[in-house]
Amino acid sequence: MSVFERQPCSHGSRRAYQRFRCRCVRCRHANTVYIQGLRRDRARGRLPLGARIPAAGTWKRIRQMLPEFGSRAAIARRLGLRTPKLRLHTTSITVRSALRVAALYQETMTIEGA
Repeated sequence: MSVFERQPCSHGSRRAYQRFRCRCVRCRHANTVYIQGLRRDRARGRLPLGARIPAAGTWKRIRQMLPEFGSRAAIARRLGLRTPKLRLHTTSITVRSALRVAALYQETMTIEGA
């Protein structure tokens, strides 16, 4: 199959709506359900994991963990990152990254405080 040929579309999924640009009733319905869920979560104060948030609080936690770990590379390894560098943007990061750092911070501070 050529790179330019379309793969068969599985109707009734958001993936088909986005990737294959299928606009059948079932695919539109799947996309509508997804968007309604996003709006409901935002109304309840929940953000999707890919949403971007300010990074200031996360960098503050990282600076507080530096004496415990010794380097940013050690923090990156502990977070399970593929690269030995801690690559987080200075002004905004994803909710997923902030939660990972917050969990490590909580774990480190709980052990240290016990």
